[in-house]
Amino acid sequence: MRTKGIGPNNLGCSPLKLDKKKPNFKKAATFDNYENATSTFPNFNSATDTVFSAISIDPGAAEINVDRQSQISGSKGASNTNPLAQNVYKVKTDSGQKAYVALKKYSKQ
Repeated sequence: MRTKGIGPNNLGCSPLKLDKKKPNFKKAATFDNYENATSTFPNFNSATDTVFSAISIDPGAAEINVDRQSQISGSKGASNTNPLAQNVYKVKTDSGQKAYVALKKYSKQ
């Protein structure tokens, strides 16, 4: 008789089946999750860094919105206003429209 709890991870199945799928960075909804946004930066440290993101049909407008978010955070003393790294992704929204997601990593104060 087999019982639950037998197996390498005590869940009755192998740990390989529990691995999460990699996020699809071609969809705008992927960046709604903060963990997916931070995974785009290989050296992200949650204790010392933060990420701001914005989406727009114009890549320049997306970057301006991220800069605005960092300025607000910097004025409150929560983070620096100079980005440590930045990424821009061309994505499709749920309606099929092309858009750009701008991500910038900042250090916390």
